[in-house]
Amino acid sequence: MEGADRIRYEYYQREVLIPLANILGTCTRDVLIKELEMLLDAFPDLLEQVNKYGRIPEAVFDHYGFARDVTPNGDEYIRPDSVRQTHMRRSEFLSSEFQAGLRLQDIEEKKMAVQAKRLKDNMMHQQHLDLNAAIVKKLCDKIGKDVNESNLQDCRLKHFAELTSPELKAFIRYHDDSLRYVKDIPTTKGSLEEATRGLRNRILVAYQYRNKPSKLDEGLPHNLDDDVDDDEVAIQLDDLVIVHTVDGDNDEV
Repeated sequence: MEGADRIRYEYYQREVLIPLANILGTCTRDVLIKELEMLLDAFPDLLEQVNKYGRIPEAVFDHYGFARDVTPNGDEYIRPDSVRQTHMRRSEFLSSEFQAGLRLQDIEEKKMAVQAKRLKDNMMHQQHLDLNAAIVKKLCDKIGKDVNESNLQDCRLKHFAELTSPELKAFIRYHDDSLRYVKDIPTTKGSLEEATRGLRNRILVAYQYRNKPSKLDEGLPHNLDDDVDDDEVAIQLDDLVIVHTVDGDNDEV
């Protein structure tokens, strides 16, 4: 073997046979002759896929007729190309430039989602702060006092009776420090006469907590200028922050 033939053989041995032998060495069962022939035939294309994209899509394996993975029960294991979790995909070269770029893109998308959730949390919290401030102002205006929660002690039942039912519900939620569930708030506003008789309605309950300071934190949940760290990206988005909401009677306060 001389010249160009030797160069081609050495290239084939270095780029095909040695990598192929290493791959086959990871197989947990004996490789059939038919499978080996099929692999040798497809190997240049498979290698090109790995060099370009850092992995071999399932569609390429299916094209060449390679058997799919099976579960411990012997059932065919479907691995859609849309799955992005590394442990759910086979034949992936993690250190490839292409795959590294995809992971960075995935991280940035998650960071953007976390930042969007932070912004939504801040907006919702601000809405509650504004609502509480508006209710306090409304009550203080009725008694001719400066707008300050400490002045609510001078309010009477009749002043709370002039609030709307939603305003009373919000006031109870913000000021009742023993309240755990929204469903525990009286369902009706009731009347001033009923509240005077001691009937538990929203007017009476709100009045009873007029001396309690708001439970709402005056600060916003998030500083949007802070960078999103890796630990926060890993948290399920639905569990990032619990803020006060106004719907759902079974919601915790």
